[in-house]
Amino acid sequence: MRKLLEDVWQGKRVCLVEDAQGLSPWLDALLTALGAQARRLDAPDGLPAPALLEAAIEEAEAHALILPGLPGADTPEALCALLYRLSACLAAARGRGLRAVLLCLDDSAYRGGGTPWAYAEDAPLGGIGPAGCAAACARLMAEGYRAGFYGPSLPVVVAHRGPLVWDGETPPAPRRAGAPVPVQHALEPLAGALLALGRALAYPAHPGDTWNFGAPPENWMTPRQSVPLSGPAYVQLESARARTQLGWRTVYDGQATLALLCAWDALCRAGGPAAARQAQARTYLARLNRIAD
Repeated sequence: MRKLLEDVWQGKRVCLVEDAQGLSPWLDALLTALGAQARRLDAPDGLPAPALLEAAIEEAEAHALILPGLPGADTPEALCALLYRLSACLAAARGRGLRAVLLCLDDSAYRGGGTPWAYAEDAPLGGIGPAGCAAACARLMAEGYRAGFYGPSLPVVVAHRGPLVWDGETPPAPRRAGAPVPVQHALEPLAGALLALGRALAYPAHPGDTWNFGAPPENWMTPRQSVPLSGPAYVQLESARARTQLGWRTVYDGQATLALLCAWDALCRAGGPAAARQAQARTYLARLNRIAD
């Protein structure tokens, strides 16, 4: 899997939009470790203005645009504004020399509710609460641009992730002690998202697709103490397609993931958050060398 990532991303240029969930720094660290160049674009409202996005894409001569997360939308008016800005970003991306677009979403887009089964990519959407509604609508919009307008001319990839262990900067969601939680480090689903985006870059006739990159069932743990997560645990994601068609693999079990969380403070004290992410990204890629594709 590491070779698949390096073969695609070595020397690539990416326009990476900042996000409120704190995923863009992890993507930056992972892309840097893979030999790519990321041009980070600040977006105070969660999505950049179209003119700023167009300028950033052209200045970076980017091969790909990555939208790592969406801002909140807790009212109908906020949802309308969010979807309008997302539509404007997708429209602005066309005709700028881009070869693919990636939109990252969490698991809240699915119509969950505590059911025990795993949700595959074709499971019903609907979301839970305002955040889930926004994620479901954003996915439908991205897939609509893919199917109705862009197709292979500008592949649009959507990647779902589960809740992530907190890295010390993203505000954690409250978690009841003793409740099962999916233990997943940010690097695992983000590497899967880069695999999916890389597939669209490597095959010009590929129109893009939608993928799940969730924690494996064995990583659902019942800790003695509450574990801070950067998102609500709505559903268990079924990621079999990503494993069989992309070659995506997870390398950290639950205990190893929590160990990374415990090592975070020491790495930050030694060199700061950026250096800590770079160190953990290199360690993650080294672990990929030890697993069979």
